[in-house]
Amino acid sequence: MYRHVLIVLFAAGLAISSSACMGAIRMEQTLPTAVADLTSVKAVSLVDSNGQVLLSGTFSAPSNSGSKTERTAELMRANDKTRAGSADIAIDRSNGVTEEEIVLKADDLPYPASCRVMVDGQEVATFSTMEDGKLDMRVWRRVTAGSAR
Repeated sequence: MYRHVLIVLFAAGLAISSSACMGAIRMEQTLPTAVADLTSVKAVSLVDSNGQVLLSGTFSAPSNSGSKTERTAELMRANDKTRAGSADIAIDRSNGVTEEEIVLKADDLPYPASCRVMVDGQEVATFSTMEDGKLDMRVWRRVTAGSAR
């Protein structure tokens, strides 16, 4: 029995370390209730702890398909206006439930750095950059009909 537990723990540790080495870890945080409906937000930016804008973008007009809405923004470097990532909004309204998410992906972020995700000037998430300079983050919320946002 003890040997089986050790084998399972070893396998789990190996799986975790393998995914960390491949950069396959996605950070997730809950979208604050104070943030407006994501169909109406205009801009997104990644800001370091000194308030310097690292990347920023403007969301496209909503693309609707049934109960789903999608929007996207290219994240551009503040210093040279080259593309360094993306921000995708997905909204699904069905069966009295609204699910909203922003998925952020970026490359070549400074390391080490503590950063904030800002949407229309309002902080929605924080993160620390990874050694490889990549960001893969999901900020989301689920709201049921009749509940306060």
